[in-house]
Amino acid sequence: MDRIQDYANRVGLAMWKTHRRMSAEMAEYKEHGLTGPQFFMLNMIAHEGPTKVARLAERMEVKPSATTVMLDRLEQGGFILREMDKNDRRAVIVSLTAKGKDVLKKAKKESNKVLSRFLSVLTDEELETFTLLYEKLIPEEVKE
Repeated sequence: MDRIQDYANRVGLAMWKTHRRMSAEMAEYKEHGLTGPQFFMLNMIAHEGPTKVARLAERMEVKPSATTVMLDRLEQGGFILREMDKNDRRAVIVSLTAKGKDVLKKAKKESNKVLSRFLSVLTDEELETFTLLYEKLIPEEVKE
């Protein structure tokens, strides 16, 4: 167990340091009026397509009420549109606006540049191993 704890400490520290550096370099989100979590939310909406707020909350593993403030800000920024579900009046459907799609495309491009720069220190073999191992850590219920 001590061996795992030692690795957990090393991995945790490496992840924290890397995330801090990457976050600083990904400040471009702010240039587009987005925070990191808002960028993540736009990505999720783009991936899901028009979807219920409850589905987004489920995918983010939070309560629907926890997504409300973020969705309010994204709607105020003109990035998303919220509409009542025609089949279930209790449900709200969220979709990206043209502005949301455009800003997501730009922010994704910049994000990928930063991530590519960080990953460029790895050889092709290391990249493959790193990716496979990182994907292995995804809990089964979250994989899709």
